[in-house]
Amino acid sequence: MSLYVFFYDKILGSARESRQVRLSERPDDRSTRIIGNHPQADIRLESQYVPKIAAAVRKDGDRWTLEAHEGRHGCLIDGDPMPPGKRLRIENGMILEIFPFVLEFRLEETAEECSDERERVRWHQERVMELVRFVHRELVPEIRVELDELKTAPQLTDFLNSLEKWIEQIARRSEKIDEPLTDHLAGACLRSELLNGLLAIDSMGGDAGTQEIWHADNRWRKLSSALLPLENELRHLRELIAAELKLEGTDEIRSRDDFSRNIRKIESNFWPVWRGYPARLHPEFKTYLALRQLKKDIKDIVYGYGPLEDLIATPGITEIMVVSRDRIYIEREGVIENSGRRFVSDQVTESIIQRMVNNVGGHIDRAKPMADARLRDGSRINAVIAPTAVSGPCLTIRKFTTQKYGADDLIARGSVSREAIAFLKAAVTDRRNIVVSGGTGSGKTTFLNILSAFVDPRERVVTVEDTAELSLKMEHVVRLEAKGENVEGKGVISIRDLVRNSLRMRPDRIVVGECRSGEALDMLQAMNTGHDGSMTTIHANSAEGVVSRLEVLVQLASETDLPIETIHRQIATALDLIVQLKRENDGRRHVVQICECAGIDPVTRKLRLKELFSASEGGSLRPTGRLPSFLDRLIDKGLIGLDQFLPVMKRQHEVAGT
Repeated sequence: MSLYVFFYDKILGSARESRQVRLSERPDDRSTRIIGNHPQADIRLESQYVPKIAAAVRKDGDRWTLEAHEGRHGCLIDGDPMPPGKRLRIENGMILEIFPFVLEFRLEETAEECSDERERVRWHQERVMELVRFVHRELVPEIRVELDELKTAPQLTDFLNSLEKWIEQIARRSEKIDEPLTDHLAGACLRSELLNGLLAIDSMGGDAGTQEIWHADNRWRKLSSALLPLENELRHLRELIAAELKLEGTDEIRSRDDFSRNIRKIESNFWPVWRGYPARLHPEFKTYLALRQLKKDIKDIVYGYGPLEDLIATPGITEIMVVSRDRIYIEREGVIENSGRRFVSDQVTESIIQRMVNNVGGHIDRAKPMADARLRDGSRINAVIAPTAVSGPCLTIRKFTTQKYGADDLIARGSVSREAIAFLKAAVTDRRNIVVSGGTGSGKTTFLNILSAFVDPRERVVTVEDTAELSLKMEHVVRLEAKGENVEGKGVISIRDLVRNSLRMRPDRIVVGECRSGEALDMLQAMNTGHDGSMTTIHANSAEGVVSRLEVLVQLASETDLPIETIHRQIATALDLIVQLKRENDGRRHVVQICECAGIDPVTRKLRLKELFSASEGGSLRPTGRLPSFLDRLIDKGLIGLDQFLPVMKRQHEVAGT
């Protein structure tokens, strides 16, 4: 078992460094590792505020222990003071603070100790990160040319040749590339090529241009030092491994589910399959593959988005969340997981975030440490850097998907029942005002898109959004998007401004992406003044929560204190239906409730909700037996039949008869 200590100076904001303390193979070894400002300290924290010996780490049997020493500021463990002389066991992920430094302890098995393939791969990835960090640090002073200065193809080729030669020279000089690391990097190269092959098929299906949208200039992707004979050998090897992994070919991949299935095969089975290949490959070829992958990783950092590059390109990943430079999470199929990727330092993380924001016309720096931006494909970016981000730069990317779900897709996935969809389709056609409610990531926008597909294409619809995500399949649609302040702090156009303006645009319906502020009042007023069939979404965990949320938003928006009764009457006359969504722990999203706003209760004088459809815990969405007040209207228009509710009514009669 090895102990890794990652630490950084939170005052200076310097790049995080890492040291490794390896557990001795001798069980009786109780040698001490010193943490402090002493020149001979194993982990030296260079600061006048740190004593020469601030803490000591010891091996105690099969575990590591930490002992605090006297100091001006003392030691904090996970935020709590640690008395001098106290000894405690080091746990994986434990945080030690010795002002002004923050240290994180990680327990890792060595490659020899790893019995699990996943742990072995992770150990090699740690070594790759150390190599990438070293090469990047040595390379940066050598780069004196920006890509936009290279106007001609020969200039670009010469520069990329020089850049890749520098990377190779620095890597060889580092003496960090031994045979095990070479084998791992060569495998990483093959794995990357397999994924790129899938992405090429995806581009043929209509997603071409994704990387062009994300990058202002992507000419750096070209491998200038490629050798044709070895590239042909790489292509042949890729085909062999693809066959062993049983990946589907171009003709067999027809849907996004097919892509996801093949990507899962690579991610789950590649490394066990790869273990049998290095011994069969020529050392020169393996070295070529290893350096090829290293060049890609370094160029991704210098000109691209570093470890985010492959995540951005991978279909199926819907969100990318950078918590800190060494914690990058992704959301896939509704489930959040650690990607296992890292940036080399906080400085590089911040630089890449600035590059990303600048590429889409935004601006972020320490004077303005927060930024929102949107790409041309609709993907959203939110970034926070120091001094606001305490634990390092943070980034959230919500990728825009080109895959459009229909009602049949949700029914097939079990997200909603066929009876509920039939009812909602009839309600939309009958111009009922609908609110789609749910928590973050519950699928509100997706469901609103599906409901919008039921709108008569002859109607004029105005959509209002903070970030344009709605995609109505109609011709007569006016899309409005809010605008943030410019560099001078002016030019803000809010959602509320757009909702008010939309009323002057002769809309048949108004669709607001999300009500989160004063626009809630304007939306209710619009629903009450002839704009029937309008729809919006709101953050709430239940149908009752929607009413409470609207209460608060209306009170915040109104210039006078409106009584609760007045607000409830406004909601009762404006809203017809509330559709409640939920995201389960396993990532599954589904409709759990459909309620009708059934007027004001004469006793409580508050809005009364009638539950029309409900999903039991883990069950499917079914009618409750209560009928909507406007059912006769839907039946008269031929929009729905009573048989949609008959199964429940029949069961109720059977129970009553017994």
